[in-house]
Amino acid sequence: MSTKKISIVLPVYNNADSLPILVEQLLEMSKEASEIFDFEIIFVDDGSFDSSWNIIYSLCQQHSDQLIGIKLSRNFGQMAAMIAGWDHCRGDAVINMSADLQDPVDLIPKMLKEFLGGKDLVIGVREKRNDSLRARFTSKIANRVIKRSNRNMPETWFDFTLMSRRVLNVVTSMTGRHRFAQGDMFYAGFGRAEVPYTRAKRPFGKSGYTFSARIKNFTDSVIDSSYILVQSFIRLGILTAFLSFLYAVWIVIVKIFGWGTPSGWAPIMVVILMTSGIIMVMLGINAEYLWRLYDSSRSKPDYVVDIRTTDE
Repeated sequence: MSTKKISIVLPVYNNADSLPILVEQLLEMSKEASEIFDFEIIFVDDGSFDSSWNIIYSLCQQHSDQLIGIKLSRNFGQMAAMIAGWDHCRGDAVINMSADLQDPVDLIPKMLKEFLGGKDLVIGVREKRNDSLRARFTSKIANRVIKRSNRNMPETWFDFTLMSRRVLNVVTSMTGRHRFAQGDMFYAGFGRAEVPYTRAKRPFGKSGYTFSARIKNFTDSVIDSSYILVQSFIRLGILTAFLSFLYAVWIVIVKIFGWGTPSGWAPIMVVILMTSGIIMVMLGINAEYLWRLYDSSRSKPDYVVDIRTTDE
């Protein structure tokens, strides 16, 4: 059986303490599987302000046959960093994982087994996670909402994935800077498998995946891959119109039968405030769609490479 090339893409943002340990684990794993697979490990430094790039550069010099370092000119976000890794990888399959030691390296052989068995997409599904209560709670809500528009999504959020070159070609053919990568992977429609694992607690530093970043990722996932917002507000508009009609009928009946004059100020203010709030939210969503269309029309690159170790 011919050797298959596997690319491992790791976005890096202030992971200086984790990198030496992670590289040691990855090299050991790749050595054990070297008879079947040829590995390349791509680190994409997404504008780190610690010593991450210096460590990446040093490790790439020591293991230039397997490690590639890419330094972006500034922080473009995790999605852009992954795209940079995808654009520079040469593998028959690409594995996406975090650089903070939360994704276990020993899961990779299990994913590769599924890949050899013919699966084009292999998902590391989090059975257990040692994250904070808020992180688990917000992820669960986000996943429930997304799953309503895509029933193929697993029960838990996922980042640790393997994509065959066929899936990768489909995903990278899509454009737009505000993308939901997981939804793009499912869009390809090829055979997939799920591999359960326990997501470890971050051993060093604080995650750069802040609450605001979670909100943005959730917004991207809903707007980019779902019609649920538009459908929801269409239904809300119909419901509001129906309730307004019932209220108008009630006022007419009260007036005809002389049951008293409805108090005007309070009901009117309630209706005005409620409908105004709905309209403002709908306008905000429309503005978000328009901004994304405008931003896409400018054709700005997803990322800008500052340094690539193999170019030196």
